[in-house]
Amino acid sequence: MSTAPETHSAEVLAFWFGDALASPAELQIQNRLWFGLDPHRRAEFDAAIAARFGDWPDRALGGEFDDWLSNPLGRLALILVLDQFPRNLYRDSARAFAYDDRARTLTEEGIRLRHDLSLHPVQAAFFYLSLEHAESLAAQDQAVQAFEVLCARTDADYPEFLPAVSGYLDFARRHQAVIAQFGRFPHRNTVLGRDPTPEEQRYLTSGGERFGSAQS
Repeated sequence: MSTAPETHSAEVLAFWFGDALASPAELQIQNRLWFGLDPHRRAEFDAAIAARFGDWPDRALGGEFDDWLSNPLGRLALILVLDQFPRNLYRDSARAFAYDDRARTLTEEGIRLRHDLSLHPVQAAFFYLSLEHAESLAAQDQAVQAFEVLCARTDADYPEFLPAVSGYLDFARRHQAVIAQFGRFPHRNTVLGRDPTPEEQRYLTSGGERFGSAQS
């Protein structure tokens, strides 16, 4: 018997968030895992995603999990499969970005449906990250606006998480600034086989934003 779609989405959420929603201290631990701040655990985390969810981005892109979209948590799970999992599965390759357009479409649709407003602030942050990953100034502007509203909601309802969410807003503004300047992320050029402009090369050589890796 096949696993129910609801179980699939719950499995994604349980794996990705772990205990991060329980307290800021637990979130700090998970942040290091999500954003590759612990090199010793990064390979282990990538391998765990490959073992459990290796073909899920392709299945999601093919519409197999579209039943998840009827509720906010299911939509979040599908966004994670399309926006986050490929960055771990296909690290340092162009394929890491191959699912971004679909993820962003689901985020934009979810915002129109107000799905994001019922999520814990940390969950909502990952709802918005597909906008932050886009090489589009309109998407970047929407991301910053979403994170600003999220900070206000967090301050009112989950004040203990406000420092972390404020940090996410800072990163959104930094991504926005790069796209405003270049129209794309220069640190992705090598992975995507793009020739840098002289301005981009000077920017990177002088220590411009790389956001940890080419995966951002």
